[in-house]
This record gives sequence, structure tokens and C-alpha cells, in this order.
Amino acid sequence: MKLTIIPSDESVGINGTTISNLTLVGMPNNVHALQWEDSEGVIEHSDFTQSTLFSELPQWALDAVEVYGVAAEAAEAAETEAAALVAETEAEPFVNLTHTEKLELVRQERNNRLTGSDWTQLSDSPVDGTTYLTYRQELRDFPETIDESNIDSLSWPVLPA
Repeated sequence: MKLTIIPSDESVGINGTTISNLTLVGMPNNVHALQWEDSEGVIEHSDFTQSTLFSELPQWALDAVEVYGVAAEAAEAAETEAAALVAETEAEPFVNLTHTEKLELVRQERNNRLTGSDWTQLSDSPVDGTTYLTYRQELRDFPETIDESNIDSLSWPVLPA
């Protein structure tokens, strides 16, 4: 294990991942940093005392590792919860929205699709713009084809190949 503890920054790093703003208790006042790798380490002092080599982690360092572990678990749980919320929102983007709100989202997506195909209408476009005219008109007309019975299962116009 590679461990770095910097009390003044309230940070602990383990194997390249650092968590800051930790509540580190019991730290000696004169420690600038602790560096540990595998089975030996060095304590750098802030009071111009010579650095100390050691082969066993002091208790305050073990306590800091425990605080790091708790913080890492909490961060992972929060990240998992956030990812689940995003996945739920992406899976069912219209949950708890009114018909008017849903229709506004459809219009925004329609506008994005129109903007995404604007280039097909330029004179120097590498595609035949006329093949996109029908698609673009279908996009413009799309919101008018939607009512409360079909808004949750939309079938968008198909982009020309």
C-alpha cells in the first residue's frame, strides 16, 4: 500500500486516490506529511526536525486510514445512488411530468434534431438535401401528432440513411 497523509491539508491518499477535508484526530503538531510504501515510510516534520524513518505505521496513521475508508465508502455509496438516479431518469424521462412539460421536452428534442440536420440543407453539403426535406418536415409536424394517449411511447421520424 502506498499511503500519504498531510495533516495541514486534512488529506489522506491511498494508492493514488486522495480524499481531502477529512477530520483527522490525534495528529502530532509537528508532522508535515507521512509517506509510506509497502513496509517502510518517512515522516516529514514541519518544525525543521530531521525526517523520521519507520517500519510500522503509528496509531494516528492507522486512525487516518480508517477515516479515509469511511469517507471512501460514503463517496462510493453517494456515487452509486447518483448513478441509479440518472439511470432511472434516463429510462423514464417523463415520470412525474405534466403533459405540457412532456410536450415541451419533445419540442426541445425536435429542435435538436432539426439543428443536427441543418447542415444537409447547405449548398456544399455532401448529401442530397432533398432526401432530408421530408424528414425535416416530419420533425416540424411531429409535435402536432402527439396527444396524451401516445406521448409516453413516441415513434420519431426516421433519419434518412
